[in-house]
Amino acid sequence: MTSLINEALKQKNTLITKMDSVVLATLDDKNMPNSSYAPCFVDENNHFYIYISLLSKHTKNLILNKNVSFMIIEDESDAENIFGRKRLTIDAFAQKIVRDSDNWNQIMDCMEKKFGNTLTYLKKMTDFNLFKLVPRQGLLVYGFARAFKFTDEKLETVDHLNDQGHSQK
Repeated sequence: MTSLINEALKQKNTLITKMDSVVLATLDDKNMPNSSYAPCFVDENNHFYIYISLLSKHTKNLILNKNVSFMIIEDESDAENIFGRKRLTIDAFAQKIVRDSDNWNQIMDCMEKKFGNTLTYLKKMTDFNLFKLVPRQGLLVYGFARAFKFTDEKLETVDHLNDQGHSQK
């Protein structure tokens, strides 16, 4: 494995580790896009979990259309250059987890540890649904000419998309 690929894996893992929320892109029944966000937990298999209310447009969209794209993006205040913010965009499939199942309880316990009292309160809200977002592929960008495609569910198979860099006039 080249040092560039190793660096891409490190950058991806750092973004995921630091992440507390994701930016979601969903589609409604008329194929109109909706952009939103949700707090997020990731497990050891790189499955992402969001706990969202039926009152939200993105929840209704995920029930209608299981395809979702989401992004983890570096905070603007941490970016060296606003044009080169580190970001990981993931195309995924959403699976609703059955409330009060063993899986639901296990994930909710993990989310409660991560998010504290707010999640303890929201766990009681029956209009909330737990979704597991299973990655299909991802795109990591960190800096200029540093774009990498991840092609497996665990986001570990990496291809450098542009090893020539940007073109200039």
